[in-house]
Amino acid sequence: MRPWSDEDQLFIQIISRGEFAVNGFRNRDLFQYLFPNAALSVEEKQSNAARVTRKLCLLRAHGIIQKVPQLFSILQVY
Repeated sequence: MRPWSDEDQLFIQIISRGEFAVNGFRNRDLFQYLFPNAALSVEEKQSNAARVTRKLCLLRAHGIIQKVPQLFSILQVY
């Protein structure tokens, strides 16, 4: 991740939103904020979802976020 790039700053701002503080977030939740254009092809959706997943994996590896056990949600670590 490059926190000084516009794309990564937007990503960090989105996961820091208060609505995700209690229940966490899923890839699908972030996808609707990062890629609001609903007219994407199936291949573009898969590619963009993979980009979000990769960023989530990087944040988990650095201990910034953690997975909620037995749920498909992730919480931000403060």
